[in-house]
Amino acid sequence: MPDLLLEIKSLSLMIQDVVLLNNINLKIHKGEAHILLGENGAGKSTLVKVLSGMHANYTGTITIEGKEIPLTSPDKALSSGIITLQQDTNLFGHLSIAENIFLDTQYNVQSVLHLSKKEKVVASQKILDDLTILLDSKQEVRHLNLAQQRMVEFAKISTLTPKLLILDEPGACLDEVGMAIALRVIENLLKKNVSIFYVTHEYKSISHLADFISVMRDGSLIKTTSATNYDSTNISKFIWGENYPDKYPKLKAKLGSETFCVEHLCSNFFKDISFSLYKSEILGITGLVGSGKSNLAKTILGINKFTEGNIYIDRLKADIHSPSAAINLGIAYVTSDLIESGLYLDLCALDNAFALGKHSGRNSIAHTKFEKKQFAKYSHRLNLQVDFNAIPLRFSGGERQKLLLMRWFMSSAKIFIFDEPTNNVDIASKIDIYNLINDLVSKGASVIFISSNIEELTGMCDRILVLRNGSIAYEARRDVPETFKQVYGFMTS
Repeated sequence: MPDLLLEIKSLSLMIQDVVLLNNINLKIHKGEAHILLGENGAGKSTLVKVLSGMHANYTGTITIEGKEIPLTSPDKALSSGIITLQQDTNLFGHLSIAENIFLDTQYNVQSVLHLSKKEKVVASQKILDDLTILLDSKQEVRHLNLAQQRMVEFAKISTLTPKLLILDEPGACLDEVGMAIALRVIENLLKKNVSIFYVTHEYKSISHLADFISVMRDGSLIKTTSATNYDSTNISKFIWGENYPDKYPKLKAKLGSETFCVEHLCSNFFKDISFSLYKSEILGITGLVGSGKSNLAKTILGINKFTEGNIYIDRLKADIHSPSAAINLGIAYVTSDLIESGLYLDLCALDNAFALGKHSGRNSIAHTKFEKKQFAKYSHRLNLQVDFNAIPLRFSGGERQKLLLMRWFMSSAKIFIFDEPTNNVDIASKIDIYNLINDLVSKGASVIFISSNIEELTGMCDRILVLRNGSIAYEARRDVPETFKQVYGFMTS
């Protein structure tokens, strides 16, 4: 048995009364490749942030080479031998590729302090060429696209020798060629006895290098198995659970006429997207990180611009050039992202409930008796037990989501776009949100439900569209049950 590098015991994390990690126990040995699987919201990236020193308020212990080390800051993680490649690239845009590759750390294979600027350009170009990365090391990083920046990060990683390298969805923006380069870097590091902790939705490309596979669900680590015992069917059951459609309060509603349609929509994030949405329908949209699903929502709302195609509402062409135009046309946008949602954390709940976010143009709330009465009415319907003068900064994730829902419930919206609405909320609040969606559908509203959580989509939706590389790759229908079973396969194939 290889030497033990990392041991996590009884690790838990709670933020604003929401349990994000629950009693995690995990071991990683030296020179081991360990894959962590789980759907979006399972807690994978939260665990990565704890190990990267970004969440200091965890409970439990983290031991590195037999010594307990509190990972209270990113510097502490680095000094303990842990380097993390986050989902978002972490390069300096104003510096060249060469300067980014040779930013000095204690984990460089060789000291580079003595190299001149010219020597760094030559040395980094050799690294790029050896990895068949077709870039000029003198280029500034800010001129590179996301995939090229990811390649630069892997070129930099190839020069380092940490004890543990954590990779959080590293292949999300890479094509087959880019992924092959990344895997070559990983394989070379494993030969140097570097431990790899690889966090992903898509396990096929990395499975041949894996020693162990772990699965997370709802903040808990529920399964660890040797890669030699890996079974994709059983692992899928661990990721989503069994008989998952029965766990959701799906309302059986008769679908009406077409209320919304996009035809051949193209942008910088996706291409040739076409679909229709019907009255009282819940249409799910899913895909891996980088598939374009959230950018599609932002484009429909007018936050992002599209280059080709048309949008129709009630079969009439709609000019959606801004979020306020979308709102005026009856489109609502509910997201777990507080920045995009326009939730004002420093204003009271009543002000938030009656403001359609940063795009509405309404600057003040009168706090009339009518507004307070409406707030009380919808608080009861939403099971939201907060005072209208309370500040959302102190609310739980579920309470914030319900406050946003209240805002849109009191609007004239007929088309609702929910973008990952149940992220970071507790189970009880998730159920409340599902029931609220049913309430909308029963009143004739149409819903686009965007999520990476296959379980909730198959439990709540009439149809599901799978996005891959910016295009619709598959359509599943509730009235053809076997298609729902294929959704994850089309996400990852």
